[in-house]
This record gives sequence, structure tokens and C-alpha cells, in this order.
Amino acid sequence: MILGEASERYVLHDFYTYLLFDIPNPLGEVTVVPPPPGSSYQFAVFGALIAKMGYRARVLNMPTCRRATIVRVLSHARGELLYVGYAHRLAYAGPGAVVNQEEPTLENVRRVAKGNVSYRVMWQRCLGGETYQREVVNLGRLPEALGMVEVWLAERLGRR
Repeated sequence: MILGEASERYVLHDFYTYLLFDIPNPLGEVTVVPPPPGSSYQFAVFGALIAKMGYRARVLNMPTCRRATIVRVLSHARGELLYVGYAHRLAYAGPGAVVNQEEPTLENVRRVAKGNVSYRVMWQRCLGGETYQREVVNLGRLPEALGMVEVWLAERLGRR
């Protein structure tokens, strides 16, 4: 379903498991992985900023912390991976970068779940799962990290 269009910039599609910011002639593909139980709508602005940089951006929808759901949603990841918050600790799809890095603590998971107004989830499950140290590059905190994100993507995709 097409949700909207920014003339000459991107078309926003909603495929339920992810939002796609589709642009003509992209420099590459980037997948934004929000922390579970985060909705793709909570992190859509970040996807729009990536699209504005010239990349086709997918923002995954991580509505629950059920392992089967996370694996199914991660199967839609394409290109370079940008994790938000503690996503790389619970929903890892491969090496990438992280912005706003944090631990999956009670306060952080509760904050993300509270912002996900589309779903009423049992977010406590996010705290009981195993977490691992993952291979990611910490780019800092938004909005200051946007410059680092742009440089990191350019280096990874052979631009500049």
C-alpha cells in the first residue's frame, strides 16, 4: 500500500512487516532495524532521512519480542544494516552500525513499547531473552550522528 509521496524524492510503501522509502536511482539499500517491540512508524523519520541521503530505505516493523516474529521480519532486511538502540542485542541480522546504542533494560524496553501505539504487547518477554555482544559500529546519538551515518554509508557502499 502506498502511504505517501514526496515529489521527486521518494514513495513510501507499507508492506506491514516493513516500510519502504523507494527512490529513483538509489545509491544502495539500507535497512533500519528498530528495537523490539518497536513499530516501523516510530522510526519512520529515520528512514526518511536515509532516503533523503539517496538510499532506498526499509524500516522493519518489530511489533513483538517473539523469536519467530523477529526472524520472519529480519528476513526482509536488505543492504546495509542500521540498528537503533538495543536492536543489535535482540534482533541481529548481521554486521552493521548502531545509533543511540543502549542496553535492553527495563526502562528502555518499556519506553519503546509505550511508543508503539499500534500494538499492546507483552514487552516483558524482551527482557527474558538471551542477549549477545554483536559486531556493530557505534555511530553515536541522533541527531548528531546523522553526519556519521552518511559517512559510514558512503564508505560501505563505495561512494564519495
